[in-house]
Amino acid sequence: MGGKRLAAEEVPAQAVALAKHLCANDFDPAWRTAATRSDAHPARLGDCLGVLCAGLHHAQRLIPVAVGDAARTHGSKVEFFRIRALFLSARGQPMAVLNPFRAIGAGVYVVEESRFLAVVFGSGVRRALAVHACQLQCPVTDSEQIEHTDENRWHVIARSDLYPAISA
Repeated sequence: MGGKRLAAEEVPAQAVALAKHLCANDFDPAWRTAATRSDAHPARLGDCLGVLCAGLHHAQRLIPVAVGDAARTHGSKVEFFRIRALFLSARGQPMAVLNPFRAIGAGVYVVEESRFLAVVFGSGVRRALAVHACQLQCPVTDSEQIEHTDENRWHVIARSDLYPAISA
């Protein structure tokens, strides 16, 4: 799995509730700061993922669909998410609790921080990169850090933009 262990108190309450809802009643998730499904660079809290999926309207758990051009012809598309929590499922699979990015314009997104979804790391889950696009309009904390809220704007760079780089 990777990363250091986290106590449930260090994880958003909505993420804990969702993990317990999706797993057995007596399941106690092993929360982590990073996860990977192979020897690849691990995904960390706050990272961005692209997931090829069929729809998000009322979902609590994302089920990635087949990858490639054929999957896109059946109404599937890549949706983007910010990782809020990482844990091992009852079956030992790395899972992520995510907030979806919602498009508000051409190439501009906001994070729906009040909405939580879960996904098992698999072949339809890819790394993406979210680049802050607020143009100096976001609030800054006393420690000179940008405050990220539902109002922040983001550009998302994904596989179609050659991120991450595809090796030969």
